[in-house]
Amino acid sequence: MSRGTTAPRALAGVLAIAAIGCLVVAFRTPADAKVQEGSDTPPLATPVWSPRRSPHSFVVAVGSTNLQRTLDELAAGTQSCFRVDVDGLGTVAAGGSAPTVIPASTEKVLTAA
Repeated sequence: MSRGTTAPRALAGVLAIAAIGCLVVAFRTPADAKVQEGSDTPPLATPVWSPRRSPHSFVVAVGSTNLQRTLDELAAGTQSCFRVDVDGLGTVAAGGSAPTVIPASTEKVLTAA
């Protein structure tokens, strides 16, 4: 083994052991966690890597995809189009390729709003 490869291999080994340790800690169940003596704080009820702790951006992406699919199914076979805008997120769903039509009088007021 040459001197140039010893340090990177040692670093890789240390990082692998640290990663395994992090995984063991992350996947502990609440029964495995013990309350320290003198502490009033109960152990976490949800493990760190639980799907219930998923980031908000992941939840928004899945919700937008489900909304898009549902609206596409509802609009299938019709001459309609749709667009859903959410404050802070922009357009989350859009579809339909209906030809442009001029709205009736009542619809003009609603469309302009």
